[in-house]
Amino acid sequence: PANGIPDWIKPGKLIRAQITTQSGFDCIDFAAKHNFQYIMYDAGWYGAEFRGSSDPTQVIPQIDLKKVTEYGKSKGIGVVLYVNQVGLRAKLDTLLPLFKSWGVSGFKFGFVDASTQAGRTWVTNAIKNVNDYGFILNIHDNYRPTGLSRTYPAFLTQEGIRGDENSPDAFHTTVLPYTRFIAGPADFTFCYPNSKNSYSKNLKVSKGQQLALTVVYFSPLQAIFWYGNPNDYTNEEEIEFFKFVPTVWNESHYLSGDIGKNISVARRNGNTWYIGNVAGFEDWKSTIKLDFLTKGKTYSATIYEDDNAGGIQKRILKMKKGDIYTIDIKAKGGQSLIIEPEK
Repeated sequence: PANGIPDWIKPGKLIRAQITTQSGFDCIDFAAKHNFQYIMYDAGWYGAEFRGSSDPTQVIPQIDLKKVTEYGKSKGIGVVLYVNQVGLRAKLDTLLPLFKSWGVSGFKFGFVDASTQAGRTWVTNAIKNVNDYGFILNIHDNYRPTGLSRTYPAFLTQEGIRGDENSPDAFHTTVLPYTRFIAGPADFTFCYPNSKNSYSKNLKVSKGQQLALTVVYFSPLQAIFWYGNPNDYTNEEEIEFFKFVPTVWNESHYLSGDIGKNISVARRNGNTWYIGNVAGFEDWKSTIKLDFLTKGKTYSATIYEDDNAGGIQKRILKMKKGDIYTIDIKAKGGQSLIIEPEK
């Protein structure tokens, strides 16, 4: 295992499926094509989530889960299932072997009690059991990072954040790197626009900023397409960056920024560097020095940025160690760079 982490613990990106078999298939095809690792069925796959009568050992008739997990396995895509605290407390010991038999890869816990000692004790034991059973884990709602992911590495991320579900503005998105993300990873539940839906209720920042935030924000399990039918993402140019961006890193540098105003972060995965530049409520003009690159190498940088017409444009620059790069982005905007050594 790398760094003492077992090979079965795979970080990655996920797309959330609608509550049908066909949506599961569509999401798996999309995931395989775009270098995602997981799909997820969220609330509703076993009935109304807060009712004691809803049973997470019973899948609703609209989903043939065995077919979906088998199809996922054939394409190398895992299936993550959401279970609300009501169901978890009643059935977790039963769900662990059952989900294994179904071929499920991970759990997402919902509405856990992280505010009382009894609640936290229950959650800590549950994290251990899920990890020991060989599932990855994401905990949602008011659970904040505790450091337990060092003990139980299958515990990849948690919410404890007001992500795109909560319509965050550009002030909020540029405060988070200096506050919440200091504590540890967070699942921001990105809502990216597509040909059918702009998610204007959720999104208060540009597409370019959405791309860049996947570099700036750290989450080994990253929910990139929270809402949306995968077949509606018809503009491959606009989502291409998501295909390449990883969710774990060998090295990170916070290059520039000011809380609530802007931020620039560079992260390395293997030999490739990624930079995310994000502006708050004001245009941002600045420079960063590329002194983290390796001496003597020439790099090719692909830049994804807002085209100022609601879309994404792409350009390519050559770079080397010590170069000065000029950041020039509009308010609420952003840009991402993929910097690769030339062969």
